[in-house]
Amino acid sequence: MSLDESIYREFLEEAERAAEQIRRLIDEDRSFMVFCHNDADGLSSGAIASIMFLREGARFLTRAVGGIDDILEGLKGLPGKLVPVFTDIGSGYLDEIAKVVGDSPAIILDHHEPVGEAPKNIIQVNPHLHGINGADEISGAGVTYIVAKALNGENVSYSPIAVVGALGDLQDRVDGR
Repeated sequence: MSLDESIYREFLEEAERAAEQIRRLIDEDRSFMVFCHNDADGLSSGAIASIMFLREGARFLTRAVGGIDDILEGLKGLPGKLVPVFTDIGSGYLDEIAKVVGDSPAIILDHHEPVGEAPKNIIQVNPHLHGINGADEISGAGVTYIVAKALNGENVSYSPIAVVGALGDLQDRVDGR
């Protein structure tokens, strides 16, 4: 296995671990609040996460947000059993999110450069943590799709939505693609 293959394998293994933790939260009858960024990639990510929870019979709400201020406002007053899920947003705001969620679980599925370190109660899947360039090599929708597919193989049918997210982030225009 080459170095590149091992990097991608580590990223996929991280997605599988996150899917196992999501499965545990679903089995605990937790409800989820999906926050997705309000651009093409974020909306695609939010759609994939929503379909993932719907397929598993989990209770969830989805909200498109413009930025961290909308998220922090939306997190205020959430019931303790409600698990916030951030798609295509969140990794750049780990400190702010950690302050608001406290010791409660949260999930971040993002491809933006992380700022800070996620505490143990925050499940974060991010390609940058494995040496993969999230700006060029995978979109937020791609990250969310990989986790959704790890949770349930039937979610493979939603790969076109991940492609829409990547195209929305103009990832097809990198290096003359």
